[in-house]
Amino acid sequence: MKDPREIFKNAFYFGVGAVTVTAEKVEQAVDALIQKGEVGQSERAKLIDEFWEKAKEQEKEFTQKVKTIIEKSRQELQLSSRKEIDELSQRIEKLEKKLADYEKSSKKSTSPSSRSKTPKSTSKKSE
Repeated sequence: MKDPREIFKNAFYFGVGAVTVTAEKVEQAVDALIQKGEVGQSERAKLIDEFWEKAKEQEKEFTQKVKTIIEKSRQELQLSSRKEIDELSQRIEKLEKKLADYEKSSKKSTSPSSRSKTPKSTSKKSE
């Protein structure tokens, strides 16, 4: 199975390549419309900008869908989120500190110097 980071890296590079090719294709398509006389040269920049605005909107929608799919998959696989792991780590740290404090206080109360001194019985048995 491929490393998920490698998959995302490849997808990112694919996306960059697709955007580059798409930008060139959009410019070519707009230039073709200008040559056919369907739009004026003054509208070139506006059409390209409109394309990029729509592309940004679609990217946001796509990103949200991917996040939803990933979250659903995480839940189905019963995987912990980073937030849940961090919260558990904090709880463990607090418990470890409490345990260490308890052990320190237990050692102090059981040390020879802290024990109460009771006189030993010095009575002799009857002879």
